[in-house]
Amino acid sequence: MNTLHWIKSSITIAKTPFYLYNEELILENIQKLKNCFHEKNYKILYAIKANSNLKIIKIITGAGLGVDTCSVEEIKLS
Repeated sequence: MNTLHWIKSSITIAKTPFYLYNEELILENIQKLKNCFHEKNYKILYAIKANSNLKIIKIITGAGLGVDTCSVEEIKLS
């Protein structure tokens, strides 16, 4: 299924408002970031305050990224 078809079909079944995430695209973008910094001694961190969705956090940490937290609640999420 192509991306446009996937978006259209998701819109027809979801109640509004809603967020639509593409795990494959998230992982693709993470890999692009890793490729940009692979020769450097960098640790890529995701700011949980940007989006505290547990599934997204699991995808991101599962791909090897760390998390940036600013509260005890955010630490518990990670």
